[in-house]
Amino acid sequence: MVNKYLKLLFLAWVYLISNAQSCFGFNEQGTWGASTIPVFTSMDAADALVPSPNGSFVLSVKNYKPFIERTHPPKANYPLGKLEIGPPLTEIGWAQNSNSFFLNISDGGEVGTWMVHAFKITSDRVVEYTFDESIMKRFLTRFNCGSEQETPNFAGIRWTQNNTALLIVGEMPPHSGCKYMGTIRGYEYSFLRRQLLREYSEAELIEHFHKDLGARFARKLKSKN
Repeated sequence: MVNKYLKLLFLAWVYLISNAQSCFGFNEQGTWGASTIPVFTSMDAADALVPSPNGSFVLSVKNYKPFIERTHPPKANYPLGKLEIGPPLTEIGWAQNSNSFFLNISDGGEVGTWMVHAFKITSDRVVEYTFDESIMKRFLTRFNCGSEQETPNFAGIRWTQNNTALLIVGEMPPHSGCKYMGTIRGYEYSFLRRQLLREYSEAELIEHFHKDLGARFARKLKSKN
């Protein structure tokens, strides 16, 4: 039993070292998506500013509380509910039309647990999109670890379908005792239709979206070349 936990600890340490460049979230390439942007610029930052692609909005963070600033008249601030975010790993993925965005947030460092929150900016507020349970159910059914089951990571990669759908990656935590440790699966979810559009195996995900995957997938991408 002791040897088993020592092995898991060693594998987690190797994983962290191999991803050291992105471990603190300040690399040029996003952690999960190639175009996602780190929200914070330092370990001790409590405030942040990340403008949208067209400059109409800014994700602002004051004392760990995020809100959207509308930069054009009528100027306004829209809070993101009770959500709080902090350094170093939080990252944002803006839609190209600047009307939607997602946040990848970890509650336990680089390994996870990671979760994705997606939002739409309306004329007078910010609305958080909701996911149905199909993605979680599909992932846990395919990668059933029994007594070794852990909460999988889920993170946004990029917007698709004219900014109405999101490509999401599910990952069995790389420190897990499960035989599927580090396995990934892709899901394209439509907020417009409120349904899962397509599921991608790890091989399909890398084949179709290798240019969109971030630093976290460097080793997988390299091994496929």
